[in-house]
Amino acid sequence: MAYCQWTTGSPLLGSHTAQQRVVVCVHGLTRNNRDFDFLAQTIVKASGNLSRSDPQVIWTVYSVDVVGRGKSDWLEDKTKYAYSTYTKDLAAFLEHVTTSHNVAKVDYIGTSMGGIIGMCLFFAGAGKYINTLTLNDIGALVPAVGLARMADYVGKDPRFQEFDIAEAYFRKIFQPFGPLTSEQWKHITMYSIVPEMATDKHKGIARTCSSSCPHNHPCT
Repeated sequence: MAYCQWTTGSPLLGSHTAQQRVVVCVHGLTRNNRDFDFLAQTIVKASGNLSRSDPQVIWTVYSVDVVGRGKSDWLEDKTKYAYSTYTKDLAAFLEHVTTSHNVAKVDYIGTSMGGIIGMCLFFAGAGKYINTLTLNDIGALVPAVGLARMADYVGKDPRFQEFDIAEAYFRKIFQPFGPLTSEQWKHITMYSIVPEMATDKHKGIARTCSSSCPHNHPCT
């Protein structure tokens, strides 16, 4: 599982008493870990300011690429693009980071699919690794209109001749993301496009998504 990492720094030389605080961010269905760049930098900057009064506190933020997205591996068996797979992977990741940082729990931030994975972690018994659970763009009820909107672009394979054309496309389909700045839209576009290649990765994700019944529990 690929990930990005930010930290406020290292403990004082020779110190073995530094307190660790860890934040784990998980993205939405068709997105990737770079969606959290601005948030992670803000958390680390704000936490760094707080830590100046106590340099023994170290904050670390992780943003992960769920399998099949970003720089994480793709799955040969497309039916494995399911919440059971995502939950198992994230449970293993949380176990790894809590052990690495010598902390009992992390603060978890999940957007859309990432939020569902967070809830699934509790059903799977991995909630023991989570101190706080922050849900963004998701809840107990997922409106049908939102699922219908996603169906219009999930699994599609658009090609763009120019960056500006790609940006206009993402501004349109991700309009519900809210009033982002031009810098943020360019950032989303930059990390949403790849050099042209033959792959049906996203189509596999789309098939799994479209076959999910809204009355079935997403964690199964």
